[in-house]
Amino acid sequence: MRNFLAICFILGLSVVTVSAQSERTLNRYFEGKQVTLRIAIPRTRRGVDVYPERAQPLDIGDYTERLSKSGAFYDRGEKVSIKRLEVHSDRIEVIIAANCTGFNIHFNRLESWMLTPATVVDALGRYVEFNYNDKNGARLTEGTNAGGYVRKGVVHVGPRTTYLKVGLTPTEVVSLLGAPDSVSKSKREGQSLLVYEFQRSGDRVLIAEFVEDYLISSRTETRSVASIKGT
Repeated sequence: MRNFLAICFILGLSVVTVSAQSERTLNRYFEGKQVTLRIAIPRTRRGVDVYPERAQPLDIGDYTERLSKSGAFYDRGEKVSIKRLEVHSDRIEVIIAANCTGFNIHFNRLESWMLTPATVVDALGRYVEFNYNDKNGARLTEGTNAGGYVRKGVVHVGPRTTYLKVGLTPTEVVSLLGAPDSVSKSKREGQSLLVYEFQRSGDRVLIAEFVEDYLISSRTETRSVASIKGT
């Protein structure tokens, strides 16, 4: 029993250490960065609650009620600076003023590998406008698992160093992965389909499909290198 408790203590301590390190990583990346608000921030300590795992990440009714009762601390279109981020057991708190939480990003369970800049950028993309360099830098941050949060529309490539999200343009995909090994065109349900193929490590091939210059799906397949070169 004593050994079991000791193991639990060590495991708990390691989780706390990882979370603290990840929180420092998030703060190093975001602290002082300026963003443009796509929505108003209510004048409350809680700010805006966002739930990335839900079909509707923002509860419009709750948000509207909170805004009508307390008024706006910041209006839509205003530029604000991120003061700091705080990591809790099931949420990431993004603080944009001394006594104002801009956003609370909630998760059913917050894993250590999810504590990356890409997770924050992905969760807040509808509500905050990051500049191009900050947004893409979050996906490619060196020394972190910058793959972001896994959900529908996101495919991790390798050890979570980049990801593709539905809606990206071919130019954005190429900026992340480099030039494709092949490009082809086909038809699907009457629509013109543009297919990019990227050779990854070993015999893995990433396939990205675009319709009207927007990514609609991506997947990885395993193929022999010889068959790829022969196509």
